[in-house]
Amino acid sequence: AKNIYVYNNTFIHCSVSWSWTENSHFYNNTVTDFGRGYSVNANRNNLYVYIHDNVVTGAGNAAFKIYSSSYQYVYNNIVDGAQKGFYLGIAPKHVDLYNNTVKGCTMAGIWIETQSLTTNITVRNNLIYDNNCPGIKTYTYPPGNPDSNANIINNVLYKNTDGILLSSPDITIKISNNIITNNSGYGINNENGDISFIGYNDVWNNAGGDYNGISPGTGDISEDPLFADPVNHDFHLKSTAGRWNSTDWVYDDVTSPCIDAGDPSEKDPDGTRINMGAYGGTWEASKSPSAATGTLTGTVTNTTGAPIEEALIKANSHQTTTNSTGGYTITLPAGNYTLTASKTGYQSATSSATVNEGATTTVNF
Repeated sequence: AKNIYVYNNTFIHCSVSWSWTENSHFYNNTVTDFGRGYSVNANRNNLYVYIHDNVVTGAGNAAFKIYSSSYQYVYNNIVDGAQKGFYLGIAPKHVDLYNNTVKGCTMAGIWIETQSLTTNITVRNNLIYDNNCPGIKTYTYPPGNPDSNANIINNVLYKNTDGILLSSPDITIKISNNIITNNSGYGINNENGDISFIGYNDVWNNAGGDYNGISPGTGDISEDPLFADPVNHDFHLKSTAGRWNSTDWVYDDVTSPCIDAGDPSEKDPDGTRINMGAYGGTWEASKSPSAATGTLTGTVTNTTGAPIEEALIKANSHQTTTNSTGGYTITLPAGNYTLTASKTGYQSATSSATVNEGATTTVNF
């Protein structure tokens, strides 16, 4: 079957499974209280799978089974309660697993397994916390395939047992730009893994020790990452230059050591070196004090001149919203921008602007 779309549904005490499809989409669904098996089962022989913006609670063996299929894009999902949050099993290929939240699991937040070839797996920009198990685990189901590989990049692993547990000698792993803190076991526990590269991680304050069976890599640090509010699961990094608080940019009196501390070959949207952690490389990356910045400001009004509150202002990958007087102010890296102003019920407007270092540019809509 081709071009399958399943969306905007609620599934209670049941699961969803599919195989032998091309271009399948599963999004904006809620799956709850299926206490056995796999709640969302993208099984075998699927090609081009898109699973996003779903919520799965009270799952059994796994909330999401990403199985023997190819080109699978799994993002913006929430898991709360399962043995495995995401089970990448047997022989998945070309998987991009990103921007997900995983909590309340008992076997692994993310379980990466090889029985035959498991390849081109990327686990990035995820929040993995409060799991009574490893945040990420690799595993070989015999016979395994020694050509298997996965990248673990720009994740937050907080208050799990081990942050990362490497149990498979068959999956070659790259570990970079992660923040691995406050776990009850080891930060990175290399029981029997195969690591191609480790570097530019913050591995700190893990009760069992930060590393086991492996030494710190190039650029690794062990410092308090200065999360905004980890108790309430806000893992943005504090910054004197600007931190996103879910509605606007705010300014702290300290700056996280994880800002500008990721792989120096990668960049954040402000043009500076990528941050460690789940928001590194995204528009929500906390801003670098070293970035050359200017200010963009203006007002959004309707055809009668009345202010429009909560209009969304986008400047390339940056965004903010207008206040009660229709005004907005945003600090941006110096450069050229395409601007849009939008709100439901109003016609969108576009403009362009150049933001210069230390200067203020005004654009009204």
